[in-house]
Amino acid sequence: MKRQSVKKSRTNEPSVSPGGSTRGRLPKTRDDYADVLDLLREPGACDVRDRLLEHGASLRLTASVVRTLAGSRYRGAYAIDGAAKILGRAFPVLPAPKRKPKEQTFFVFTGPTGSGKTTTFAKLARRLIENGRKVLCASLDTAGPSRLRAIDADVDRTELPILSVRDAADLAKQCRRNAAAEVVLVDTPGLSPRDEAGLDQLAAEIDRIGELGATEVYLVVPATKSAGAAELVADAYGRLAPSGGVLTKLDETDEPLVVLEELSRRKLPLAFLCDGPDIRAHLTRPNEDRLADLALRGRLA
Repeated sequence: MKRQSVKKSRTNEPSVSPGGSTRGRLPKTRDDYADVLDLLREPGACDVRDRLLEHGASLRLTASVVRTLAGSRYRGAYAIDGAAKILGRAFPVLPAPKRKPKEQTFFVFTGPTGSGKTTTFAKLARRLIENGRKVLCASLDTAGPSRLRAIDADVDRTELPILSVRDAADLAKQCRRNAAAEVVLVDTPGLSPRDEAGLDQLAAEIDRIGELGATEVYLVVPATKSAGAAELVADAYGRLAPSGGVLTKLDETDEPLVVLEELSRRKLPLAFLCDGPDIRAHLTRPNEDRLADLALRGRLA
């Protein structure tokens, strides 16, 4: 079989997207992707290929990256640097919300049971409180307050201020009573992606929360999910119209690209990365260096 010709890019640092958009022609079938990767001879590109596949990258993403490298100036030992630049820009990142004075901002955490949703909620609550922000923590999950207290007690035997609310109307009352709060964090019940009735009800509540003020809805997905499970979650929770994704449990897998690619295919920008259970740490904002580390090292530095 003949080696496929490579169309070189005129730019030194071309871009690539897990969705498939890249300069130059890409193969059309799975077998063609495999052919592109098998025919690699340049040592630097081979190293990048092997790293990506080891950390859960699809054949399409891997072929896209090495094809883009072939059209750049990066070779040999420098190929890893070129790949880091490409991959650092390949996954969308949710911009930090703009703070509006005298207006409460709502952050709603959603996701299936066991996704790390409540832990992420606690991490952000503590971070904001430690930074001097006035925070109201509320839970639509009847088990949420006790679970939060248990999480926090494991750390330093103190409690986060947490209110249990029945619905958006109840949350509105609590917001009026706590008018000084700048940020309102809302935990939600962990629901199976097959619980369509429960998800529809939650979507309606989130719509009503959106009427109270500027609202960000985060879909929390563990990096340990398989491709099929991640797709199922993304499909089911799409009805909640999430504005950003949170990738959790990065300390429990070396193949984070499986879920990272799924979020990117859904055009769901990353809001936070979580790589540990300690609510005093391990919550970071994604940036180019961290995304490159996940793709090429399988973990955060």
